[in-house]
Amino acid sequence: MQIKKIFLSLMVLILVLSIPALAAEGDQQQSQDKIAAVVNGEEITLNEVDQYANTQQVLMSVYQANQEFGQLLFQTEAGNKLIREFQKRKMDELITKRLLANEAQKRNLTVSQEEKDKVFNDYIERVKSSNNLNDEQLLNALKQQNINSLEEYKQMFIENSEESLLINKLQEQVLGDVAVSDQEVEDYYNNNQSNFEQAEQVKASHILIEVNDERTDEQAKARAEEVLQKLNNGEDFAELAKEYSDGPSASQGGDLGYFNRDSMVKEFSDVAFAMKVGEISQPVKTKYGYHVIKVTDHKEAGIKPLAEVKENIKSSLLNDRQNQKWQEFLRDLRDQAQIEIKL
Repeated sequence: MQIKKIFLSLMVLILVLSIPALAAEGDQQQSQDKIAAVVNGEEITLNEVDQYANTQQVLMSVYQANQEFGQLLFQTEAGNKLIREFQKRKMDELITKRLLANEAQKRNLTVSQEEKDKVFNDYIERVKSSNNLNDEQLLNALKQQNINSLEEYKQMFIENSEESLLINKLQEQVLGDVAVSDQEVEDYYNNNQSNFEQAEQVKASHILIEVNDERTDEQAKARAEEVLQKLNNGEDFAELAKEYSDGPSASQGGDLGYFNRDSMVKEFSDVAFAMKVGEISQPVKTKYGYHVIKVTDHKEAGIKPLAEVKENIKSSLLNDRQNQKWQEFLRDLRDQAQIEIKL
């Protein structure tokens, strides 16, 4: 398998180097230091564009996924044009990033060591959490990538992230005065009532006793009746759900949250929506088995109250307004710059 990967890598490298669109006319243009753009007097080379775009790895992935398509991409004029368009798009992103970084420097913005430490520490915690790693396992994973310590990785991370952190600081400054008032939220709510309509909803918990290879229908029903008897004797619904329920919500005490009529199978919904809050049902048979249902809340159909949706409206309006201002800032930044495209 490793030999195959090396072979594919070599094949891609050979094909990339043979692409007419990436080859130039004349010895000077054949260099990977070919100038792709000049931004306010600062040159951006094709090599920098390809490093930013990860071009070689992208082409390698394409070739590994479909060698026939990869060959067409590398060896035809249409394929060469597609690769060049990819480079141009990434070059445009790189130009914007350079302009933003330069603007941040002009404003004398800096990122403190404390801020860098926080970004790195938060990132490490997310990595550990998402991959279920402890400190020792994380360090072992880094060593497999020839990184000998967390401090070494931190230095690499900050070096690679410093420009982005600076741009984030610039964005915070540019968007710092963007706000949405309570009156604007209320006006939006009143003018868009149809967006906040909700169907009748029930919030309920259940204890599911499945019918399976080890439990007949009769046995499942008897077990559900046993659970119901325990509930009638005053035992806690959530604890019994954790102990008896075969449903995926068992660990949450059987809590299903709010749901509409059509969110559940008909037999379940018919019973749940007919119950009063606090009521516990007799065992209800569905294709999943027998359910003991407890209704904990009931919302009638209608318009959601402003208090319930206020924060969502405010967040949405704020995001839209910030995005609009940021895009205007980017356009102004590019309009004021001297940009010469050579790619």
